[in-house]
Amino acid sequence: MQNKKVLVPFNGKESSFRAVDYVGGIARNCSGCEVILLYVEAAPDESLLGIENGMSNASYSLDKEQIGQKFEEAKLSLFQRGIPKEYVTAKIISAELAGDNNIEKFECDSSVASAILKYYKKNNVGTIVLSRGCKSISNDFGLGVVSSYILKLAVDCTVWIVG
Repeated sequence: MQNKKVLVPFNGKESSFRAVDYVGGIARNCSGCEVILLYVEAAPDESLLGIENGMSNASYSLDKEQIGQKFEEAKLSLFQRGIPKEYVTAKIISAELAGDNNIEKFECDSSVASAILKYYKKNNVGTIVLSRGCKSISNDFGLGVVSSYILKLAVDCTVWIVG
């Protein structure tokens, strides 16, 4: 690996933990490999959430405490696989939650995928590790919307898809 920054978009779901485990198995053999866990809190698209009809967006995403707990589990998994603590970071980027010391304000639209792409470009990431994000009924290799978008538009970096 020439560029040793590995970005793992992370939403706390089982599939993102599989991506973390996969990275832990590979990165432990790569001296100086930095692993970045990235949670994107994008501004919700109100029309998709039904807010215009008076529905709340409270269940749109994990709150800071929940994602913090999931980050700790993921980091522990990486540490147990031999990744040194100084090479693991967890980031939250948000257009909505900025202002908290632990949350980086990041100009992004309502698309999680576009925010991930902007982050990797800005931070000189060499590898993006994605989970498939969906299960296909026909057992074909199905991809979720975010993974498909990143796979199509990421250039000058390696993209791994973890099942």
